[in-house]
This record gives sequence, structure tokens and C-alpha cells, in this order.
Amino acid sequence: MVRSDAGSSEFRVDRSISSRVGVYRGGVRIEAGARPVDVPAFREAVVAAGAVPRAPVPLTISPADPWDLRLLGDAIELGLHLVELQRGFRSQVAGRSGLGPLLARALPGGFRPRLVSSLLSRHGPGDVLLALALAARVASTGTRSPAALAGDLLTLRTAGRCGSSSWPSSAWPRRRSSISSPR
Repeated sequence: MVRSDAGSSEFRVDRSISSRVGVYRGGVRIEAGARPVDVPAFREAVVAAGAVPRAPVPLTISPADPWDLRLLGDAIELGLHLVELQRGFRSQVAGRSGLGPLLARALPGGFRPRLVSSLLSRHGPGDVLLALALAARVASTGTRSPAALAGDLLTLRTAGRCGSSSWPSSAWPRRRSSISSPR
């Protein structure tokens, strides 16, 4: 059974061999088996054979999905634009050394060069640039540090849950108004 938060939720249930519950706004509680799971906005959970996962995962977003386009069209458009910027940046800095200190100085958010260099040793330069820029923008109106947010974004990206059009989706729930699509 799926229960929503006070009627203000937008969610979907896809059924096949298993059931996937994806939440776009608000939250839902899935009650199956012995343990319920709460699924907040921009997360999903798959129930298979009555088994509920321990925790929801980031919502899988696809530009080809009508639900995603209707409810997250702006985020998808922004994500596609960010991927273009990422590719361009990656080609411009290919083989360049000293990128960590350069990015730390160039971006807002007070990132330490050592942190940026560490991120660059584990992730591509385009991914790091986008994570730092999004984290600085989102953190400017919140309580979390830009460094913590950048780490979270890169963790989601590495886990394969942020597809090419999903870059902003992990930042979207809390600060939707602070990220705008370039026009």
C-alpha cells in the first residue's frame, strides 16, 4: 500500500514484475512486508515480491519519460545544457595540470584547492566543475557547506543515479527556486 502526505504529493507507481514508486513532490509511505519505508520527493523505491528496500534511492529521470517531462521539464532542460557545458570544459582542460587551485579560485563557495584536487583525482573535470558550481549555488541559500553538497552530488553521479539529464535533480528538492535554467 502507498500512502501520501496530506494530499500534497505527486508520485507515480509503475507496475511490472516489481512495483516502482517515484515521488516528485511531497512524500509517500510504502507499506509492504514487515517494515514500511518513507520515500521523500525526488527519490524512488522498488518493491519486489513484497520486499521493501531499506531506503529509497534518487529518482531515475529520463527525458523520454512523459511523467518526467511534465513534472521536471525545466530540470531536464537544465541538465542537458549542463552536460553540453561539461563536455566543452572537459575538452578545453584535457591534459592540463594545476586545475584544482584554478577551479578553487575561480568558483564561488570558498573551496579549498586541496579539496578540489582530491575531487579531480577521483572524478572527471567536467563532473567536478558542475558539482562545485551547483553546490556553491544551492549552498548560498542553505545551511550545508558547498564542499559537503559537492561531495554528495559527486557520490550520486558516481553511483549512476544521476543520468546525463539529471544533474540538478539531487539539488532540486530543497532549493528549486535557486537554480534556474539558462535562457
